[in-house]
Amino acid sequence: MLRSTLFVYEKVDISKFKIIFAILKSKSKGYQPKKAKKFDPKDVEQFINEAPDEKYLLMKMVMVMGVMGALRCDEPVILKTSDIDDKGSILVISVSKTKTYKPRSFVVTGAERRGFNGLEIYRKYSALRPSVLGQGRLFLCYCSGKCTVQPVGINTLSNIPKLVANYLELKDANLYTGHCFRRTSATFLANAFPDILTLKRHGGWRSLSIAESYVEESVATKLT
Repeated sequence: MLRSTLFVYEKVDISKFKIIFAILKSKSKGYQPKKAKKFDPKDVEQFINEAPDEKYLLMKMVMVMGVMGALRCDEPVILKTSDIDDKGSILVISVSKTKTYKPRSFVVTGAERRGFNGLEIYRKYSALRPSVLGQGRLFLCYCSGKCTVQPVGINTLSNIPKLVANYLELKDANLYTGHCFRRTSATFLANAFPDILTLKRHGGWRSLSIAESYVEESVATKLT
């Protein structure tokens, strides 16, 4: 990152100076980057099934999409109703604009495969969207059981995991950042099916090393 930044802004290629990399490597020993905390399956199930819809329906909707689709914190912002194909028993959601420029898709199912009904949450929320908006942004501001015409911004969406953690009274709620749902989704899949290629396709990662890090954290992998 340092090399790229200096090259873009200062036109200096520090890769020629090997001593710099040696110094940076020695200084980074023992460094552990902070990662967003993730929810357990029981946390997701409890929030979706117990939190009152009048106040938390939007958060439930964002959680369903984020966890089932491994969405990055900016991807829910650009989701539109036209990206959703309702096939009756499942929803097929297309994510066309991604960080890696590689479109991907995921499905939302009912309660038969998980402890919550993602289809029911979607249909409740969808029915409250003002019809005058047509096929616009999926996520709209929600208050007292009603949707407004104002789209939800990235800051509000990124803050939802923290609000969910506060509702569930989890420790260190501020560590449940906008990346939380993506990490939660990847960990769920790694626990259920610890295959790196499947996980890589699910999250749309280009790097196998990132997908491998989720498999390493998987409880299911540690038990095999």
